[in-house]
Amino acid sequence: MPLKASERRPNNPVICFVGGPGTGKTTVAAQFPEPYFLDLDKNLSGPFDYVRDNTPGQLEKVTYDMVSLEEDPAAPDSFREVPVERRFARFEKLLSDAYTPSNPCKTVVIDSTTSLALVLETKVRQMKNLGAHDKWEFEHWRLYLGIWTTLITQIRDRTKTTILCAHEELEKNDLDQTVRKVLMISGQAKTAIPALVTDVWQFEIRKIIVPGKPPEHQRWINTQQDSKNPNL
Repeated sequence: MPLKASERRPNNPVICFVGGPGTGKTTVAAQFPEPYFLDLDKNLSGPFDYVRDNTPGQLEKVTYDMVSLEEDPAAPDSFREVPVERRFARFEKLLSDAYTPSNPCKTVVIDSTTSLALVLETKVRQMKNLGAHDKWEFEHWRLYLGIWTTLITQIRDRTKTTILCAHEELEKNDLDQTVRKVLMISGQAKTAIPALVTDVWQFEIRKIIVPGKPPEHQRWINTQQDSKNPNL
């Protein structure tokens, strides 16, 4: 039986936070409802300290796992490094577990796409038996983009809000000489990912100059398109 438009269920947001280091991506994500971090950057201490000091009670609702470290079964309460070739499998399992009803989190945060891209590149090299310095051909890039596309598509089918924290870089168009901000990852995924998610928020720090006063720095979140941010 078809659903009525008036009874349409809301889509689950998949938001890409894009910005440079220190612009507040992880800090904002940590203030979403009951966030669970899939940490690939090992850079949570600063944002977590800020949340603890400025949002009373919120840090107790934050949980996380590190993709590169796992509990050591041979030594209770200690951790061991996950070999590079096993990190994709660990990431997939942690991500799948995050969306299960038994996991109380309401927001899943992947931090960051830059580090995840390296994990996916390693997966492609394993699948195609490529060495660390072997040149990638078209089929390898196509497989790499396919993994990204499948990942985002599966996330959009889930029932929890998901945030992708992404670093950015400037890219110049050789045809019209314009400069725009894109995700700091290799291949066509840098432009494909923003088209696959439901929202893109661009984070930046602006210097505010008022005559007679010292310059102030303010964090901004942009959610409207312009020439430098065509994907918002």
